[in-house]
Amino acid sequence: MHKARLSCLAAAVMAIATPVLARPDLPAQVSPLQVNANFSDGIVTDIGSTKSSNGGSSSLVTLLDTYNAALLGQSTAGAAFVTNSAGRVTTFTFDGVSEQHGTLAVSNAVVNVTESQAPTGVNTYRVIVDVKTADSSDLWLNGLTIGGQPMTQGRLDVGGGAFTNGILWDQVPPISSVSITNALFVDGGVVATSGVLTNLRTLPEMGAAVVWNGVVGSGVDESQMIFDITTAVPEPTSLALLGAGSLLVIRRRR
Repeated sequence: MHKARLSCLAAAVMAIATPVLARPDLPAQVSPLQVNANFSDGIVTDIGSTKSSNGGSSSLVTLLDTYNAALLGQSTAGAAFVTNSAGRVTTFTFDGVSEQHGTLAVSNAVVNVTESQAPTGVNTYRVIVDVKTADSSDLWLNGLTIGGQPMTQGRLDVGGGAFTNGILWDQVPPISSVSITNALFVDGGVVATSGVLTNLRTLPEMGAAVVWNGVVGSGVDESQMIFDITTAVPEPTSLALLGAGSLLVIRRRR
């Protein structure tokens, strides 16, 4: 388990009408004008069999590894957390158990973070960090202002962007490559995906940040950061299953 580290943080104020929220720590290294995806583009990347996640874990990510994640919003003036400062959590344990990130400003809806991982082929695996509201309300609400400007973009950082503590893959089997995408959901159905995002960490550690146009007030209640991993060699259990399947086929042919 490695220690959580925040880097390059600046301060700004997020205001809701007349009330002013406590000054959240804000990441300075990701431009508020950066856009990775447009909600109106819909399904951009076919990431296959993506569905709302309920968690689940195996031994592939380092046991009880900690990583950072946060839901943010952006305006032309800057970026800010969209969860209230009181009770906000940005360090999570990769154990497949849902943890509370915090409550949304204005609505006070609970936002939960859950991880899952599973093999998708002989030497391919999918790791997901899932962020969603407990009551299926919007993640990015209308009416928020950041630095005096309306919030117009939604953002999700998982082990990247505001953070330097990513998700650490176990050394066996070793990673040869990772493809990272982000998917948005409404009521459990995929409504938009990003193109491939940059890994902001150095393998075997993974992390990414995504900024969306058009998601504020869109009904999006869930966002997944998806890490599709290819390893240099299959996991031993995958090889065993593959071998057993081959024997079964040979026996049937006889």
